[in-house]
Amino acid sequence: DSLDIYGNCSDKVSLEAGRPARFWVGSPAGGEAVGEGIHECIGGLNVEAYLRTPDVMAALHVTEPKFAGPWAMCSPFVGAHYSRTVASLLETVYPALIANYRILIFNGDADAVVPYTDNEEWTSGMGVPTVAKWQAWLVDGQVAGYVTKYEHDFSFATVKGAGHMVPQYKPRQAFVMLQTFLDGTW
Repeated sequence: DSLDIYGNCSDKVSLEAGRPARFWVGSPAGGEAVGEGIHECIGGLNVEAYLRTPDVMAALHVTEPKFAGPWAMCSPFVGAHYSRTVASLLETVYPALIANYRILIFNGDADAVVPYTDNEEWTSGMGVPTVAKWQAWLVDGQVAGYVTKYEHDFSFATVKGAGHMVPQYKPRQAFVMLQTFLDGTW
């Protein structure tokens, strides 16, 4: 499971020779196939089914895309057709955001798709002066991750033992991290 290096997703994905991954509700032997394509074992099948219901689509004011097939959490169509519209947001958008808003960038430290080391380098590379260097943050007296604080209420944090979807893997720590950031006691 590339989104959680400690996780196991073999019960969610069936890899067939020469075919894209097929995703099942139940099991491949007795379940119902619900999709094909790139799916990273993040337990998103229920979310996909929910977001595809007509009442939810109407509430979100979205229509089924005719060109890309049914909406999927990890759409191979979108990935294959994505192109950048600007060379780098580091020089244009991010400095303006950091100067005007409180920002928290966070990663699970068990995420192999977006390693925290990449985001740590990315945030430090923005050139915002450091206020507090890499230090532990706690939940219930235990280390829950590490945080670096920069000027302008800009912070980078990790969540210990969490995969890509931090609230899915470590809900209590994610809640405390966000609450602490929002109430300004970070």
